Amino acid sequence: MHKTYASALIRVVALVGAASPIAGYCNDVADFKALAERSVSVQGTVYSLSCHNHGQYWYEFHYDGKRHIGPNDPLAPPYCSDVHVGSKVIVHVDPQNPKVHTLASPILAYERRRGFHVPLWAIPIVVFALYSAHLIWRGTQPPKA
Repeated sequence: MHKTYASALIRVVALVGAASPIAGYCNDVADFKALAERSVSVQGTVYSLSCHNHGQYWYEFHYDGKRHIGPNDPLAPPYCSDVHVGSKVIVHVDPQNPKVHTLASPILAYERRRGFHVPLWAIPIVVFALYSAHLIWRGTQPPKA
């Protein structure tokens, strides 16, 4: 019984570890909160269109002498159908962390990310971890007489 308990416990720990990217998601929220509080606007250029891919396109801009690139937010203007390669776009940049930028309104970008949102891929992992924990708990209970 101890071997089963140990292997089940290892699986639960591994599954929780596999779900750790959620912590990265939380960092993304903090970054976009900072962007909403102190963004500056710079001009960028659309350099690649992939409108068939959920309306996505890529833009580039220069800040402090460095080139940065990023994808648009397909749910926020300007939409893929409204731009072409070479179109000028307004990019909102965090001056303290230029890797954080968006074409959408910074407040809108933050609002979309805040709150408790569990990614769909995490649901089966959490369910399996809870089920495994339940099996461990049942396995440690004394048999009924």
